[in-house]
Amino acid sequence: MDSPLIGICLVGEVESSTGNVIGVVYMHQSKRSKSLAEFRQDVNSALPQALGQKCYIFLTASGWEINENLEATVKVSDVVTDRGTVMVRIAYQRPRVGIVVEGNPDTPVGFVFCNVQTTVQELWSDIKQQLPSLVGALSATSFCFLDRNGWPIAKEQQHLMTVLDISTNYVVRIRCFRPERRLSRQLRLPGSEPDFSLPVSTLASPLPMAVSLAPITETMEQVVTPSVEQGMGSELYTNSLKQSFVSGTYVYEILISYVHREAADYALLLKDALEKLGYSIFLDVECIQGGIDWQDALNDAITNCSLFVPLITMEYGDTLWTNREVKMADVLGKIIIPVNFLESWPPKCLAIQFATTQFIPWSVLAVEGGSEMGNRVASVAANISQRYQLEKVADIEEVRSQQGSQIAFVIEEPEPSASPFSPPPVPRMKKKSSIKSYASMLPKSLPATYRKSIQESREGRPLVVFCCHASQRDFTGGLAGELERKDYEVWCTYGLSDITSDGERQREIFQQKADEAGAVVFVLSEDFSNCTFCKEQVYYCEQRKRIIPVLYEPLQLPHWMALLIGTNTFVNCRSSNYMVTFLERVESALNPTKAEQDLKESLRQKAQIAEMVTDLAHKLPKGKHVYISGGTKFFSPNGEDICKELGKQLARDPEVVLVTGGFYGVGETTARSFHDERIRTNRPSGVCHVIAMRDDEDKSHQTRQNPDGTFLAVPYGETLFYGGSVRQREQLTPIVLDLCVLIEGGPGAAFEAQQFVWNGNCVVPVKVTGGAAGGSFNVPETIFNKPPNVAESDWTVLGDSKASPVDVATSVCRIVAAMKCSAVNLQTVKQKGGFKRSETLPDYGTESPSMQPIKRTYSDSNSPKLSSSRQKVKSTGLK
Repeated sequence: MDSPLIGICLVGEVESSTGNVIGVVYMHQSKRSKSLAEFRQDVNSALPQALGQKCYIFLTASGWEINENLEATVKVSDVVTDRGTVMVRIAYQRPRVGIVVEGNPDTPVGFVFCNVQTTVQELWSDIKQQLPSLVGALSATSFCFLDRNGWPIAKEQQHLMTVLDISTNYVVRIRCFRPERRLSRQLRLPGSEPDFSLPVSTLASPLPMAVSLAPITETMEQVVTPSVEQGMGSELYTNSLKQSFVSGTYVYEILISYVHREAADYALLLKDALEKLGYSIFLDVECIQGGIDWQDALNDAITNCSLFVPLITMEYGDTLWTNREVKMADVLGKIIIPVNFLESWPPKCLAIQFATTQFIPWSVLAVEGGSEMGNRVASVAANISQRYQLEKVADIEEVRSQQGSQIAFVIEEPEPSASPFSPPPVPRMKKKSSIKSYASMLPKSLPATYRKSIQESREGRPLVVFCCHASQRDFTGGLAGELERKDYEVWCTYGLSDITSDGERQREIFQQKADEAGAVVFVLSEDFSNCTFCKEQVYYCEQRKRIIPVLYEPLQLPHWMALLIGTNTFVNCRSSNYMVTFLERVESALNPTKAEQDLKESLRQKAQIAEMVTDLAHKLPKGKHVYISGGTKFFSPNGEDICKELGKQLARDPEVVLVTGGFYGVGETTARSFHDERIRTNRPSGVCHVIAMRDDEDKSHQTRQNPDGTFLAVPYGETLFYGGSVRQREQLTPIVLDLCVLIEGGPGAAFEAQQFVWNGNCVVPVKVTGGAAGGSFNVPETIFNKPPNVAESDWTVLGDSKASPVDVATSVCRIVAAMKCSAVNLQTVKQKGGFKRSETLPDYGTESPSMQPIKRTYSDSNSPKLSSSRQKVKSTGLK
């Protein structure tokens, strides 16, 4: 039986087959002979809020507009669609015409209100009036309007054609021709020496420069980057024209790299300020769409950008993502301009890479006017722009002086698969990297010849660099002597003190030697692990070089070192045949074929981990995941009571999913309390245990393990089995989960905490319980830094020995809620008085299962940083 209800579907100008049903009108079938004029009154009465105050027109079932003077003769039954709807469209005083830039795909850049009988010449006047920022962007290009056939309309023809003549479904298309496209053809003419100017930011000091390039040869494979005209400050500005789409990849001029939980707010503010200066900015959370491999997208963005801007906060370089990003930018020879938030320089884990790099302090002098934060961001952006222009000029001058011997530039043509009418790629500047024998995978989009220059060995004898503490000088000298007798070139770090006592100069020399080396040997000892300079060397060489770790003495590896160089590949000098093993390892590392095989095997293992991570992420129950880590026995006086109270309070938030590793002690007690509270209130358990399938080590005193090494499911909640060992499982969960609560704990819990930090995730240490949570077992110091959006009073309670278990648990829950809320619900709004954030947190600490929200507002002076989680389903972040 036909329904007596008619849906009113509001559609747009371009696509009339889809729209939003904004309400229904009751009309029996027998009444549908009414005219549309009468039906309009019924619609206005039934939907006064939606359409009563708006002008609108009816459409036929095919999407054709019905003139108002025909409404008296057209019946309702004539326009009802097969879906039982009547389509309407808002009628503006003047029609709305969309503006699209042609490409692959086409890019919508805005719309204007204009009459369809307006000439194309008059349309341009409307665009200039209504879309001034679009006009500014188009000024950097040559462009033309297209007619319906896709034919360009000459300027002399614009007064002869109307919007109706050239639009399709109220859309007008523009084709852009970049001036550097013509420049590329000119540069490729043998013997030509074209001159062109690099426009400089209007916020920087104007630099009169007209740089003449040396002749471009066919072997030059890098890209020169003419700057973009500055000063496009309109809020409507769109950088669509600054983002080229070539072979499926958007190209951005500047990439901002940062630790999400420390600097996400600052990254967003800086992106906005740089966009106002006319630059196109890559920011991962905004530019990587769902379903796209995060790691591949980042690699492509770094490969194609001209300028890399890392925000150097406390943990920058100490997380997997930022560590990989900044090393990739360095290896690819990008211009790098760091923004420093620290009180000292260089940052500890990037001290060698940044030994001679100048930074821009976040606390630079603000320009006059506006809020304090707004001034600071604008000032930092202006400094970046000025430095960027100077860096580009310096690089081009180096080209002139070296005639392309070290740094070469070329305008790159688009791939054949790109549309011939796509805008050409944004030119990007790359300095030829000095690194040789690069040990890791390079981006797929990198040109083959550039890839080869980085991965191939240096000319002459193979170079092996030894990194050791001065106390192992004699032992290292013996290893080096054996290699020299086999005609290898050897260089040892203990000789640096004989060259110079200046730390910066020592780092610079080490960087030069390490870049040339085919392999790097670490002589590991207690002194080495406690030495700051030795730690800097490990951070620099990891990922860049093939590493051979030699264990000089029994050593409990710090977690950071185990993460960077692994634990299964040591040459133990206490074994009887260690010298033979050592020489074989060196020979293998310097063998290109064997090195390639090792890289493929490493990638295969990481692909297996990625597959497990993807599967685990899909199988975990949906919700706010909170991982509980800690000891398998209780040692602190209040540890057990804190766990019981924490489980009980966390269970009051219906969205929380409590995750454990299936061990007794902290995990078991917290999970059981959480489960019991959920069952008591007639809700699903919400507990999930992620357990290894087996482990060769006897752990039956810590968890439910069979005699054959396999593990049993926990008798409550849900159990998921992942990982071939407990250690491998401890590496998986920190990739998938974004928050860990650490209570007591030994070396295993400390290792998990390091994994969470390395993967850029958060750890909440209940410091009062001691153990790993109190700072023992080489747990990362950064976990004790108060996260953004967390109240100081709550964070202080975690270390207060006088606080009751209820108070500690309440503070932990509030911290968890704030961190989870900041990743999802915080919205940044610009207001005249500064930047304000609002968040809604569950009211933990009450007995009522139905929690009342607490409203908190932060102003400019104590504005927290927005914490965002990276997508982790398609990519593990491992390289």
